[in-house]
Amino acid sequence: MRTYGDALLRLISALLLFGSSLAFLFVAERAAAALWQWYMFHGYETKGFITLSLQTSAFFAATMAPLLIGSLVTVQMSKRRSMGTSVRFAKFAALFSASAFALYWLVALSPLNEWRP
Repeated sequence: MRTYGDALLRLISALLLFGSSLAFLFVAERAAAALWQWYMFHGYETKGFITLSLQTSAFFAATMAPLLIGSLVTVQMSKRRSMGTSVRFAKFAALFSASAFALYWLVALSPLNEWRP
């Protein structure tokens, strides 16, 4: 028998998946923009790069930490209740969150980025 807790857990895992997917799309867009700038302006006097600020990085880290932690907690809670859909959604959310975080810092620390205050 399904309970309200199961439905709530399923909803939470779907929301985490949605949020982490949006974050991954944001990072993928910035990575594509950095590569495009490099392609367009490579070899010219002006450099081809994107700019990121430390405030943006702090905001992104503060956004990604709850998504990743929430996803991992939801995976553990769903496993205890044997809820397959919630476990899959939460695992994908954790994967997207971790991938977005890693890709963001790869772009941020690469020569394709110039830090601004």
